Amino acid sequence: MRSAILVLFCAAPLLSPAQERIPPGASAALPPLWTDHDSEEAADALVNDLAAGRWRHPRKGGRLMVRLLPIGNRSTHHLNGSAITTPLRRRLTRLRGIQLTTQRSGRADLLLAGFIQAQDDAVKGKELNTPTLCLQLVDLRSGELLWARTHAVRRLIEHLPPAKARRPLKVRRLGPDERLDLSGYFNDSDARAIASAAARALRQSAWLAGQHPVLQVSYVTNRTGERIDARLVAAYLSESLLALDKVRLLADSEFLAPAKKHRLSATHVLDTVITAERAAKKQRYEARVSLHAVGSRAPAWSFTKAFAKRIKLTRADTDW
Repeated sequence: MRSAILVLFCAAPLLSPAQERIPPGASAALPPLWTDHDSEEAADALVNDLAAGRWRHPRKGGRLMVRLLPIGNRSTHHLNGSAITTPLRRRLTRLRGIQLTTQRSGRADLLLAGFIQAQDDAVKGKELNTPTLCLQLVDLRSGELLWARTHAVRRLIEHLPPAKARRPLKVRRLGPDERLDLSGYFNDSDARAIASAAARALRQSAWLAGQHPVLQVSYVTNRTGERIDARLVAAYLSESLLALDKVRLLADSEFLAPAKKHRLSATHVLDTVITAERAAKKQRYEARVSLHAVGSRAPAWSFTKAFAKRIKLTRADTDW
């Protein structure tokens, strides 16, 4: 019987239990953190997708044993991962075909784990928080990444002068497709755009027509001089690539540790390098995504996405 791991990637700032969720377009004098309602919403997104069977199921029929691990925090925010773990556990217990097991139990078909990431943006007086919940499903025995999803909650916070407003903060939740550039530097929307463009280019490439590759998404190399959340970019790439029917992905090595040995081996490694050049008041970014066969550095396929952004304030102006 094949085994599987369910791996949850997650990135999100958390609020106190008493604070409300802010719907898109609304404003309120609240800090830009992750609410309990956001945790419930994120858990719904994962479990509903699993219930719909939108993943490469390792086997049909029978109950799958799920080992649920605490959610880790890899963002720069002070977060409590149990805020997402608890509603996730509650919903999984009601899911047909799934049985939860303890972390210390020896047998498990699925392992549910994850972490919190964020690629925020800020200028003087404003900040954009983009907590993103990244979900992944991994087959434990084969080591294959079966499914990946991301779920973002984006809030814009404006710090208003006390003389001009009774409330010092104005908070607005952005819609899922709404793009906002504050500083002009690399942000969450840029990371998503790179991932979707790379997957689209690979789907249309002549190289993929005669291939059924097993890819290992390598660590993203940041050569911009800015802070870029490399793990979040890699999560977006995994999500986009899994939409390609002819592509299989090998899970990250840290999630294969419990399996020790796995059946699937990568045929190609996907490397991503992000660079930047400053010219006057513009920043030109270039993301080079390439595939090379394991044991070779010669690229079998490559794609480059270049884009320029206007820098609205200096880096010193963002340190407020």
